[in-house]
Amino acid sequence: MEPVSLGFTAVGGLVTIFDTCVNTFEHIQLAHHFGEDFGTAMLQLASRRLRLVRWGASIGLAGLKPEDAIPAALGENTQFVKDTLELMERQFRRCKTMSEKYRSKLTLKTDLGLCDSASELQKPFKHAFLSMNKLVNNRQKQTPVVMEPKWAFYEKKECDKLITNITGLIIDLEEHYSGDIVVEANQQALVKEDASILVTDTPDGAAALRNALDDGDDDLLKAALSERLQASGSIENISTGLRVKAYGRRQIGERNMKYTGQSVRNIAVDTVAHSFSDVHIGNSWA
Repeated sequence: MEPVSLGFTAVGGLVTIFDTCVNTFEHIQLAHHFGEDFGTAMLQLASRRLRLVRWGASIGLAGLKPEDAIPAALGENTQFVKDTLELMERQFRRCKTMSEKYRSKLTLKTDLGLCDSASELQKPFKHAFLSMNKLVNNRQKQTPVVMEPKWAFYEKKECDKLITNITGLIIDLEEHYSGDIVVEANQQALVKEDASILVTDTPDGAAALRNALDDGDDDLLKAALSERLQASGSIENISTGLRVKAYGRRQIGERNMKYTGQSVRNIAVDTVAHSFSDVHIGNSWA
């Protein structure tokens, strides 16, 4: 299908909104309040950014320039896409405003420190985070990021709320093209490419990302990562900041794993067990 032109203003406006949504993820920081949830939250945010760009690439929007003709996959869908992306942009603006208000109300005794993804992310999480950013930049054709002041989430519940809302809007965009054979084929090809690159670049990071994705977060990517990790002969189960008290039991890895010559690594970071608690790391209870 040949691209159709809707005029410079329409194309430029849509490209600007899409790029703004993609770039805003890079302006978000997390406060020290997140503690052991820092790594998972960063992967959740980065994976939504990757999913948004993957959708954009599937319809030809990612990496588009204002002077380009709008892809045929948009056409009559342009208004729906624009409206949905504007809703996404408003979600980001709402959270930024709440962050600024929250910060202004904090006392001098409150810890305003922010987590540093470069130095404080544990290696598997850092590797996945950097690899996803590289995928996004390549797919966006390294669209220059407008330098804006970064802002932070000081409460985990607000970050979780944004992630849920953004996920819902991305799903709306994806489902709008449900039944479009070309777009769906593009999605499948792109998610396989993502998984392949992630597992090749950083097997530990890919495993950490897979474990950070809950059902519904990005089922296509989670399934593709699992498939690639198994095919590569690398299975990793990673748990960080684990706390087990009283009579609780926590399993890391598969107790009844069927070994087929694969390399299996079960990693637990900062693990504490109290009283009669058991922690299962690998194929036996410690």
